[in-house]
Amino acid sequence: MEGIGTGGAALSAAAAARTAPAQRPQPEPEHAPAKSAPDVDRYMPEGERACAGLYRVKRDENGAPKVLFDGPEGRPAETCTSDTERVDRELEGLRRQREALARQADRERDPVRAQALERRLAQVEAQLARKDNESYRRQNTDFS
Repeated sequence: MEGIGTGGAALSAAAAARTAPAQRPQPEPEHAPAKSAPDVDRYMPEGERACAGLYRVKRDENGAPKVLFDGPEGRPAETCTSDTERVDRELEGLRRQREALARQADRERDPVRAQALERRLAQVEAQLARKDNESYRRQNTDFS
């Protein structure tokens, strides 16, 4: 290491040596393309886009965006039908089964067999209670 007093002179000489080559213009290679003006972002206004649904955005008289609703005029109406016939048939079958089991249980003389019929009747009634409501109908509705 050099002395303290000579460090400043050595530093300035080293700094001058480093900056000197950078200041010299370097010749451009012959095969390099000519420099052109840098590309600049430009605003390109878009044309009005076709709407894809019932809503579209349009500018009002002040230039503010406004959402407009296009009604279904000119478009074919879509129809959707719901059918609960399958659920109704299932519930009607359970009701008939409940009535038949109740009649059999009333007529049965054997207590063991009557008890088995009562258990089966309780199962059918529980199933009917679970399925005979509006929620079950909605969940099992067929749409077409």
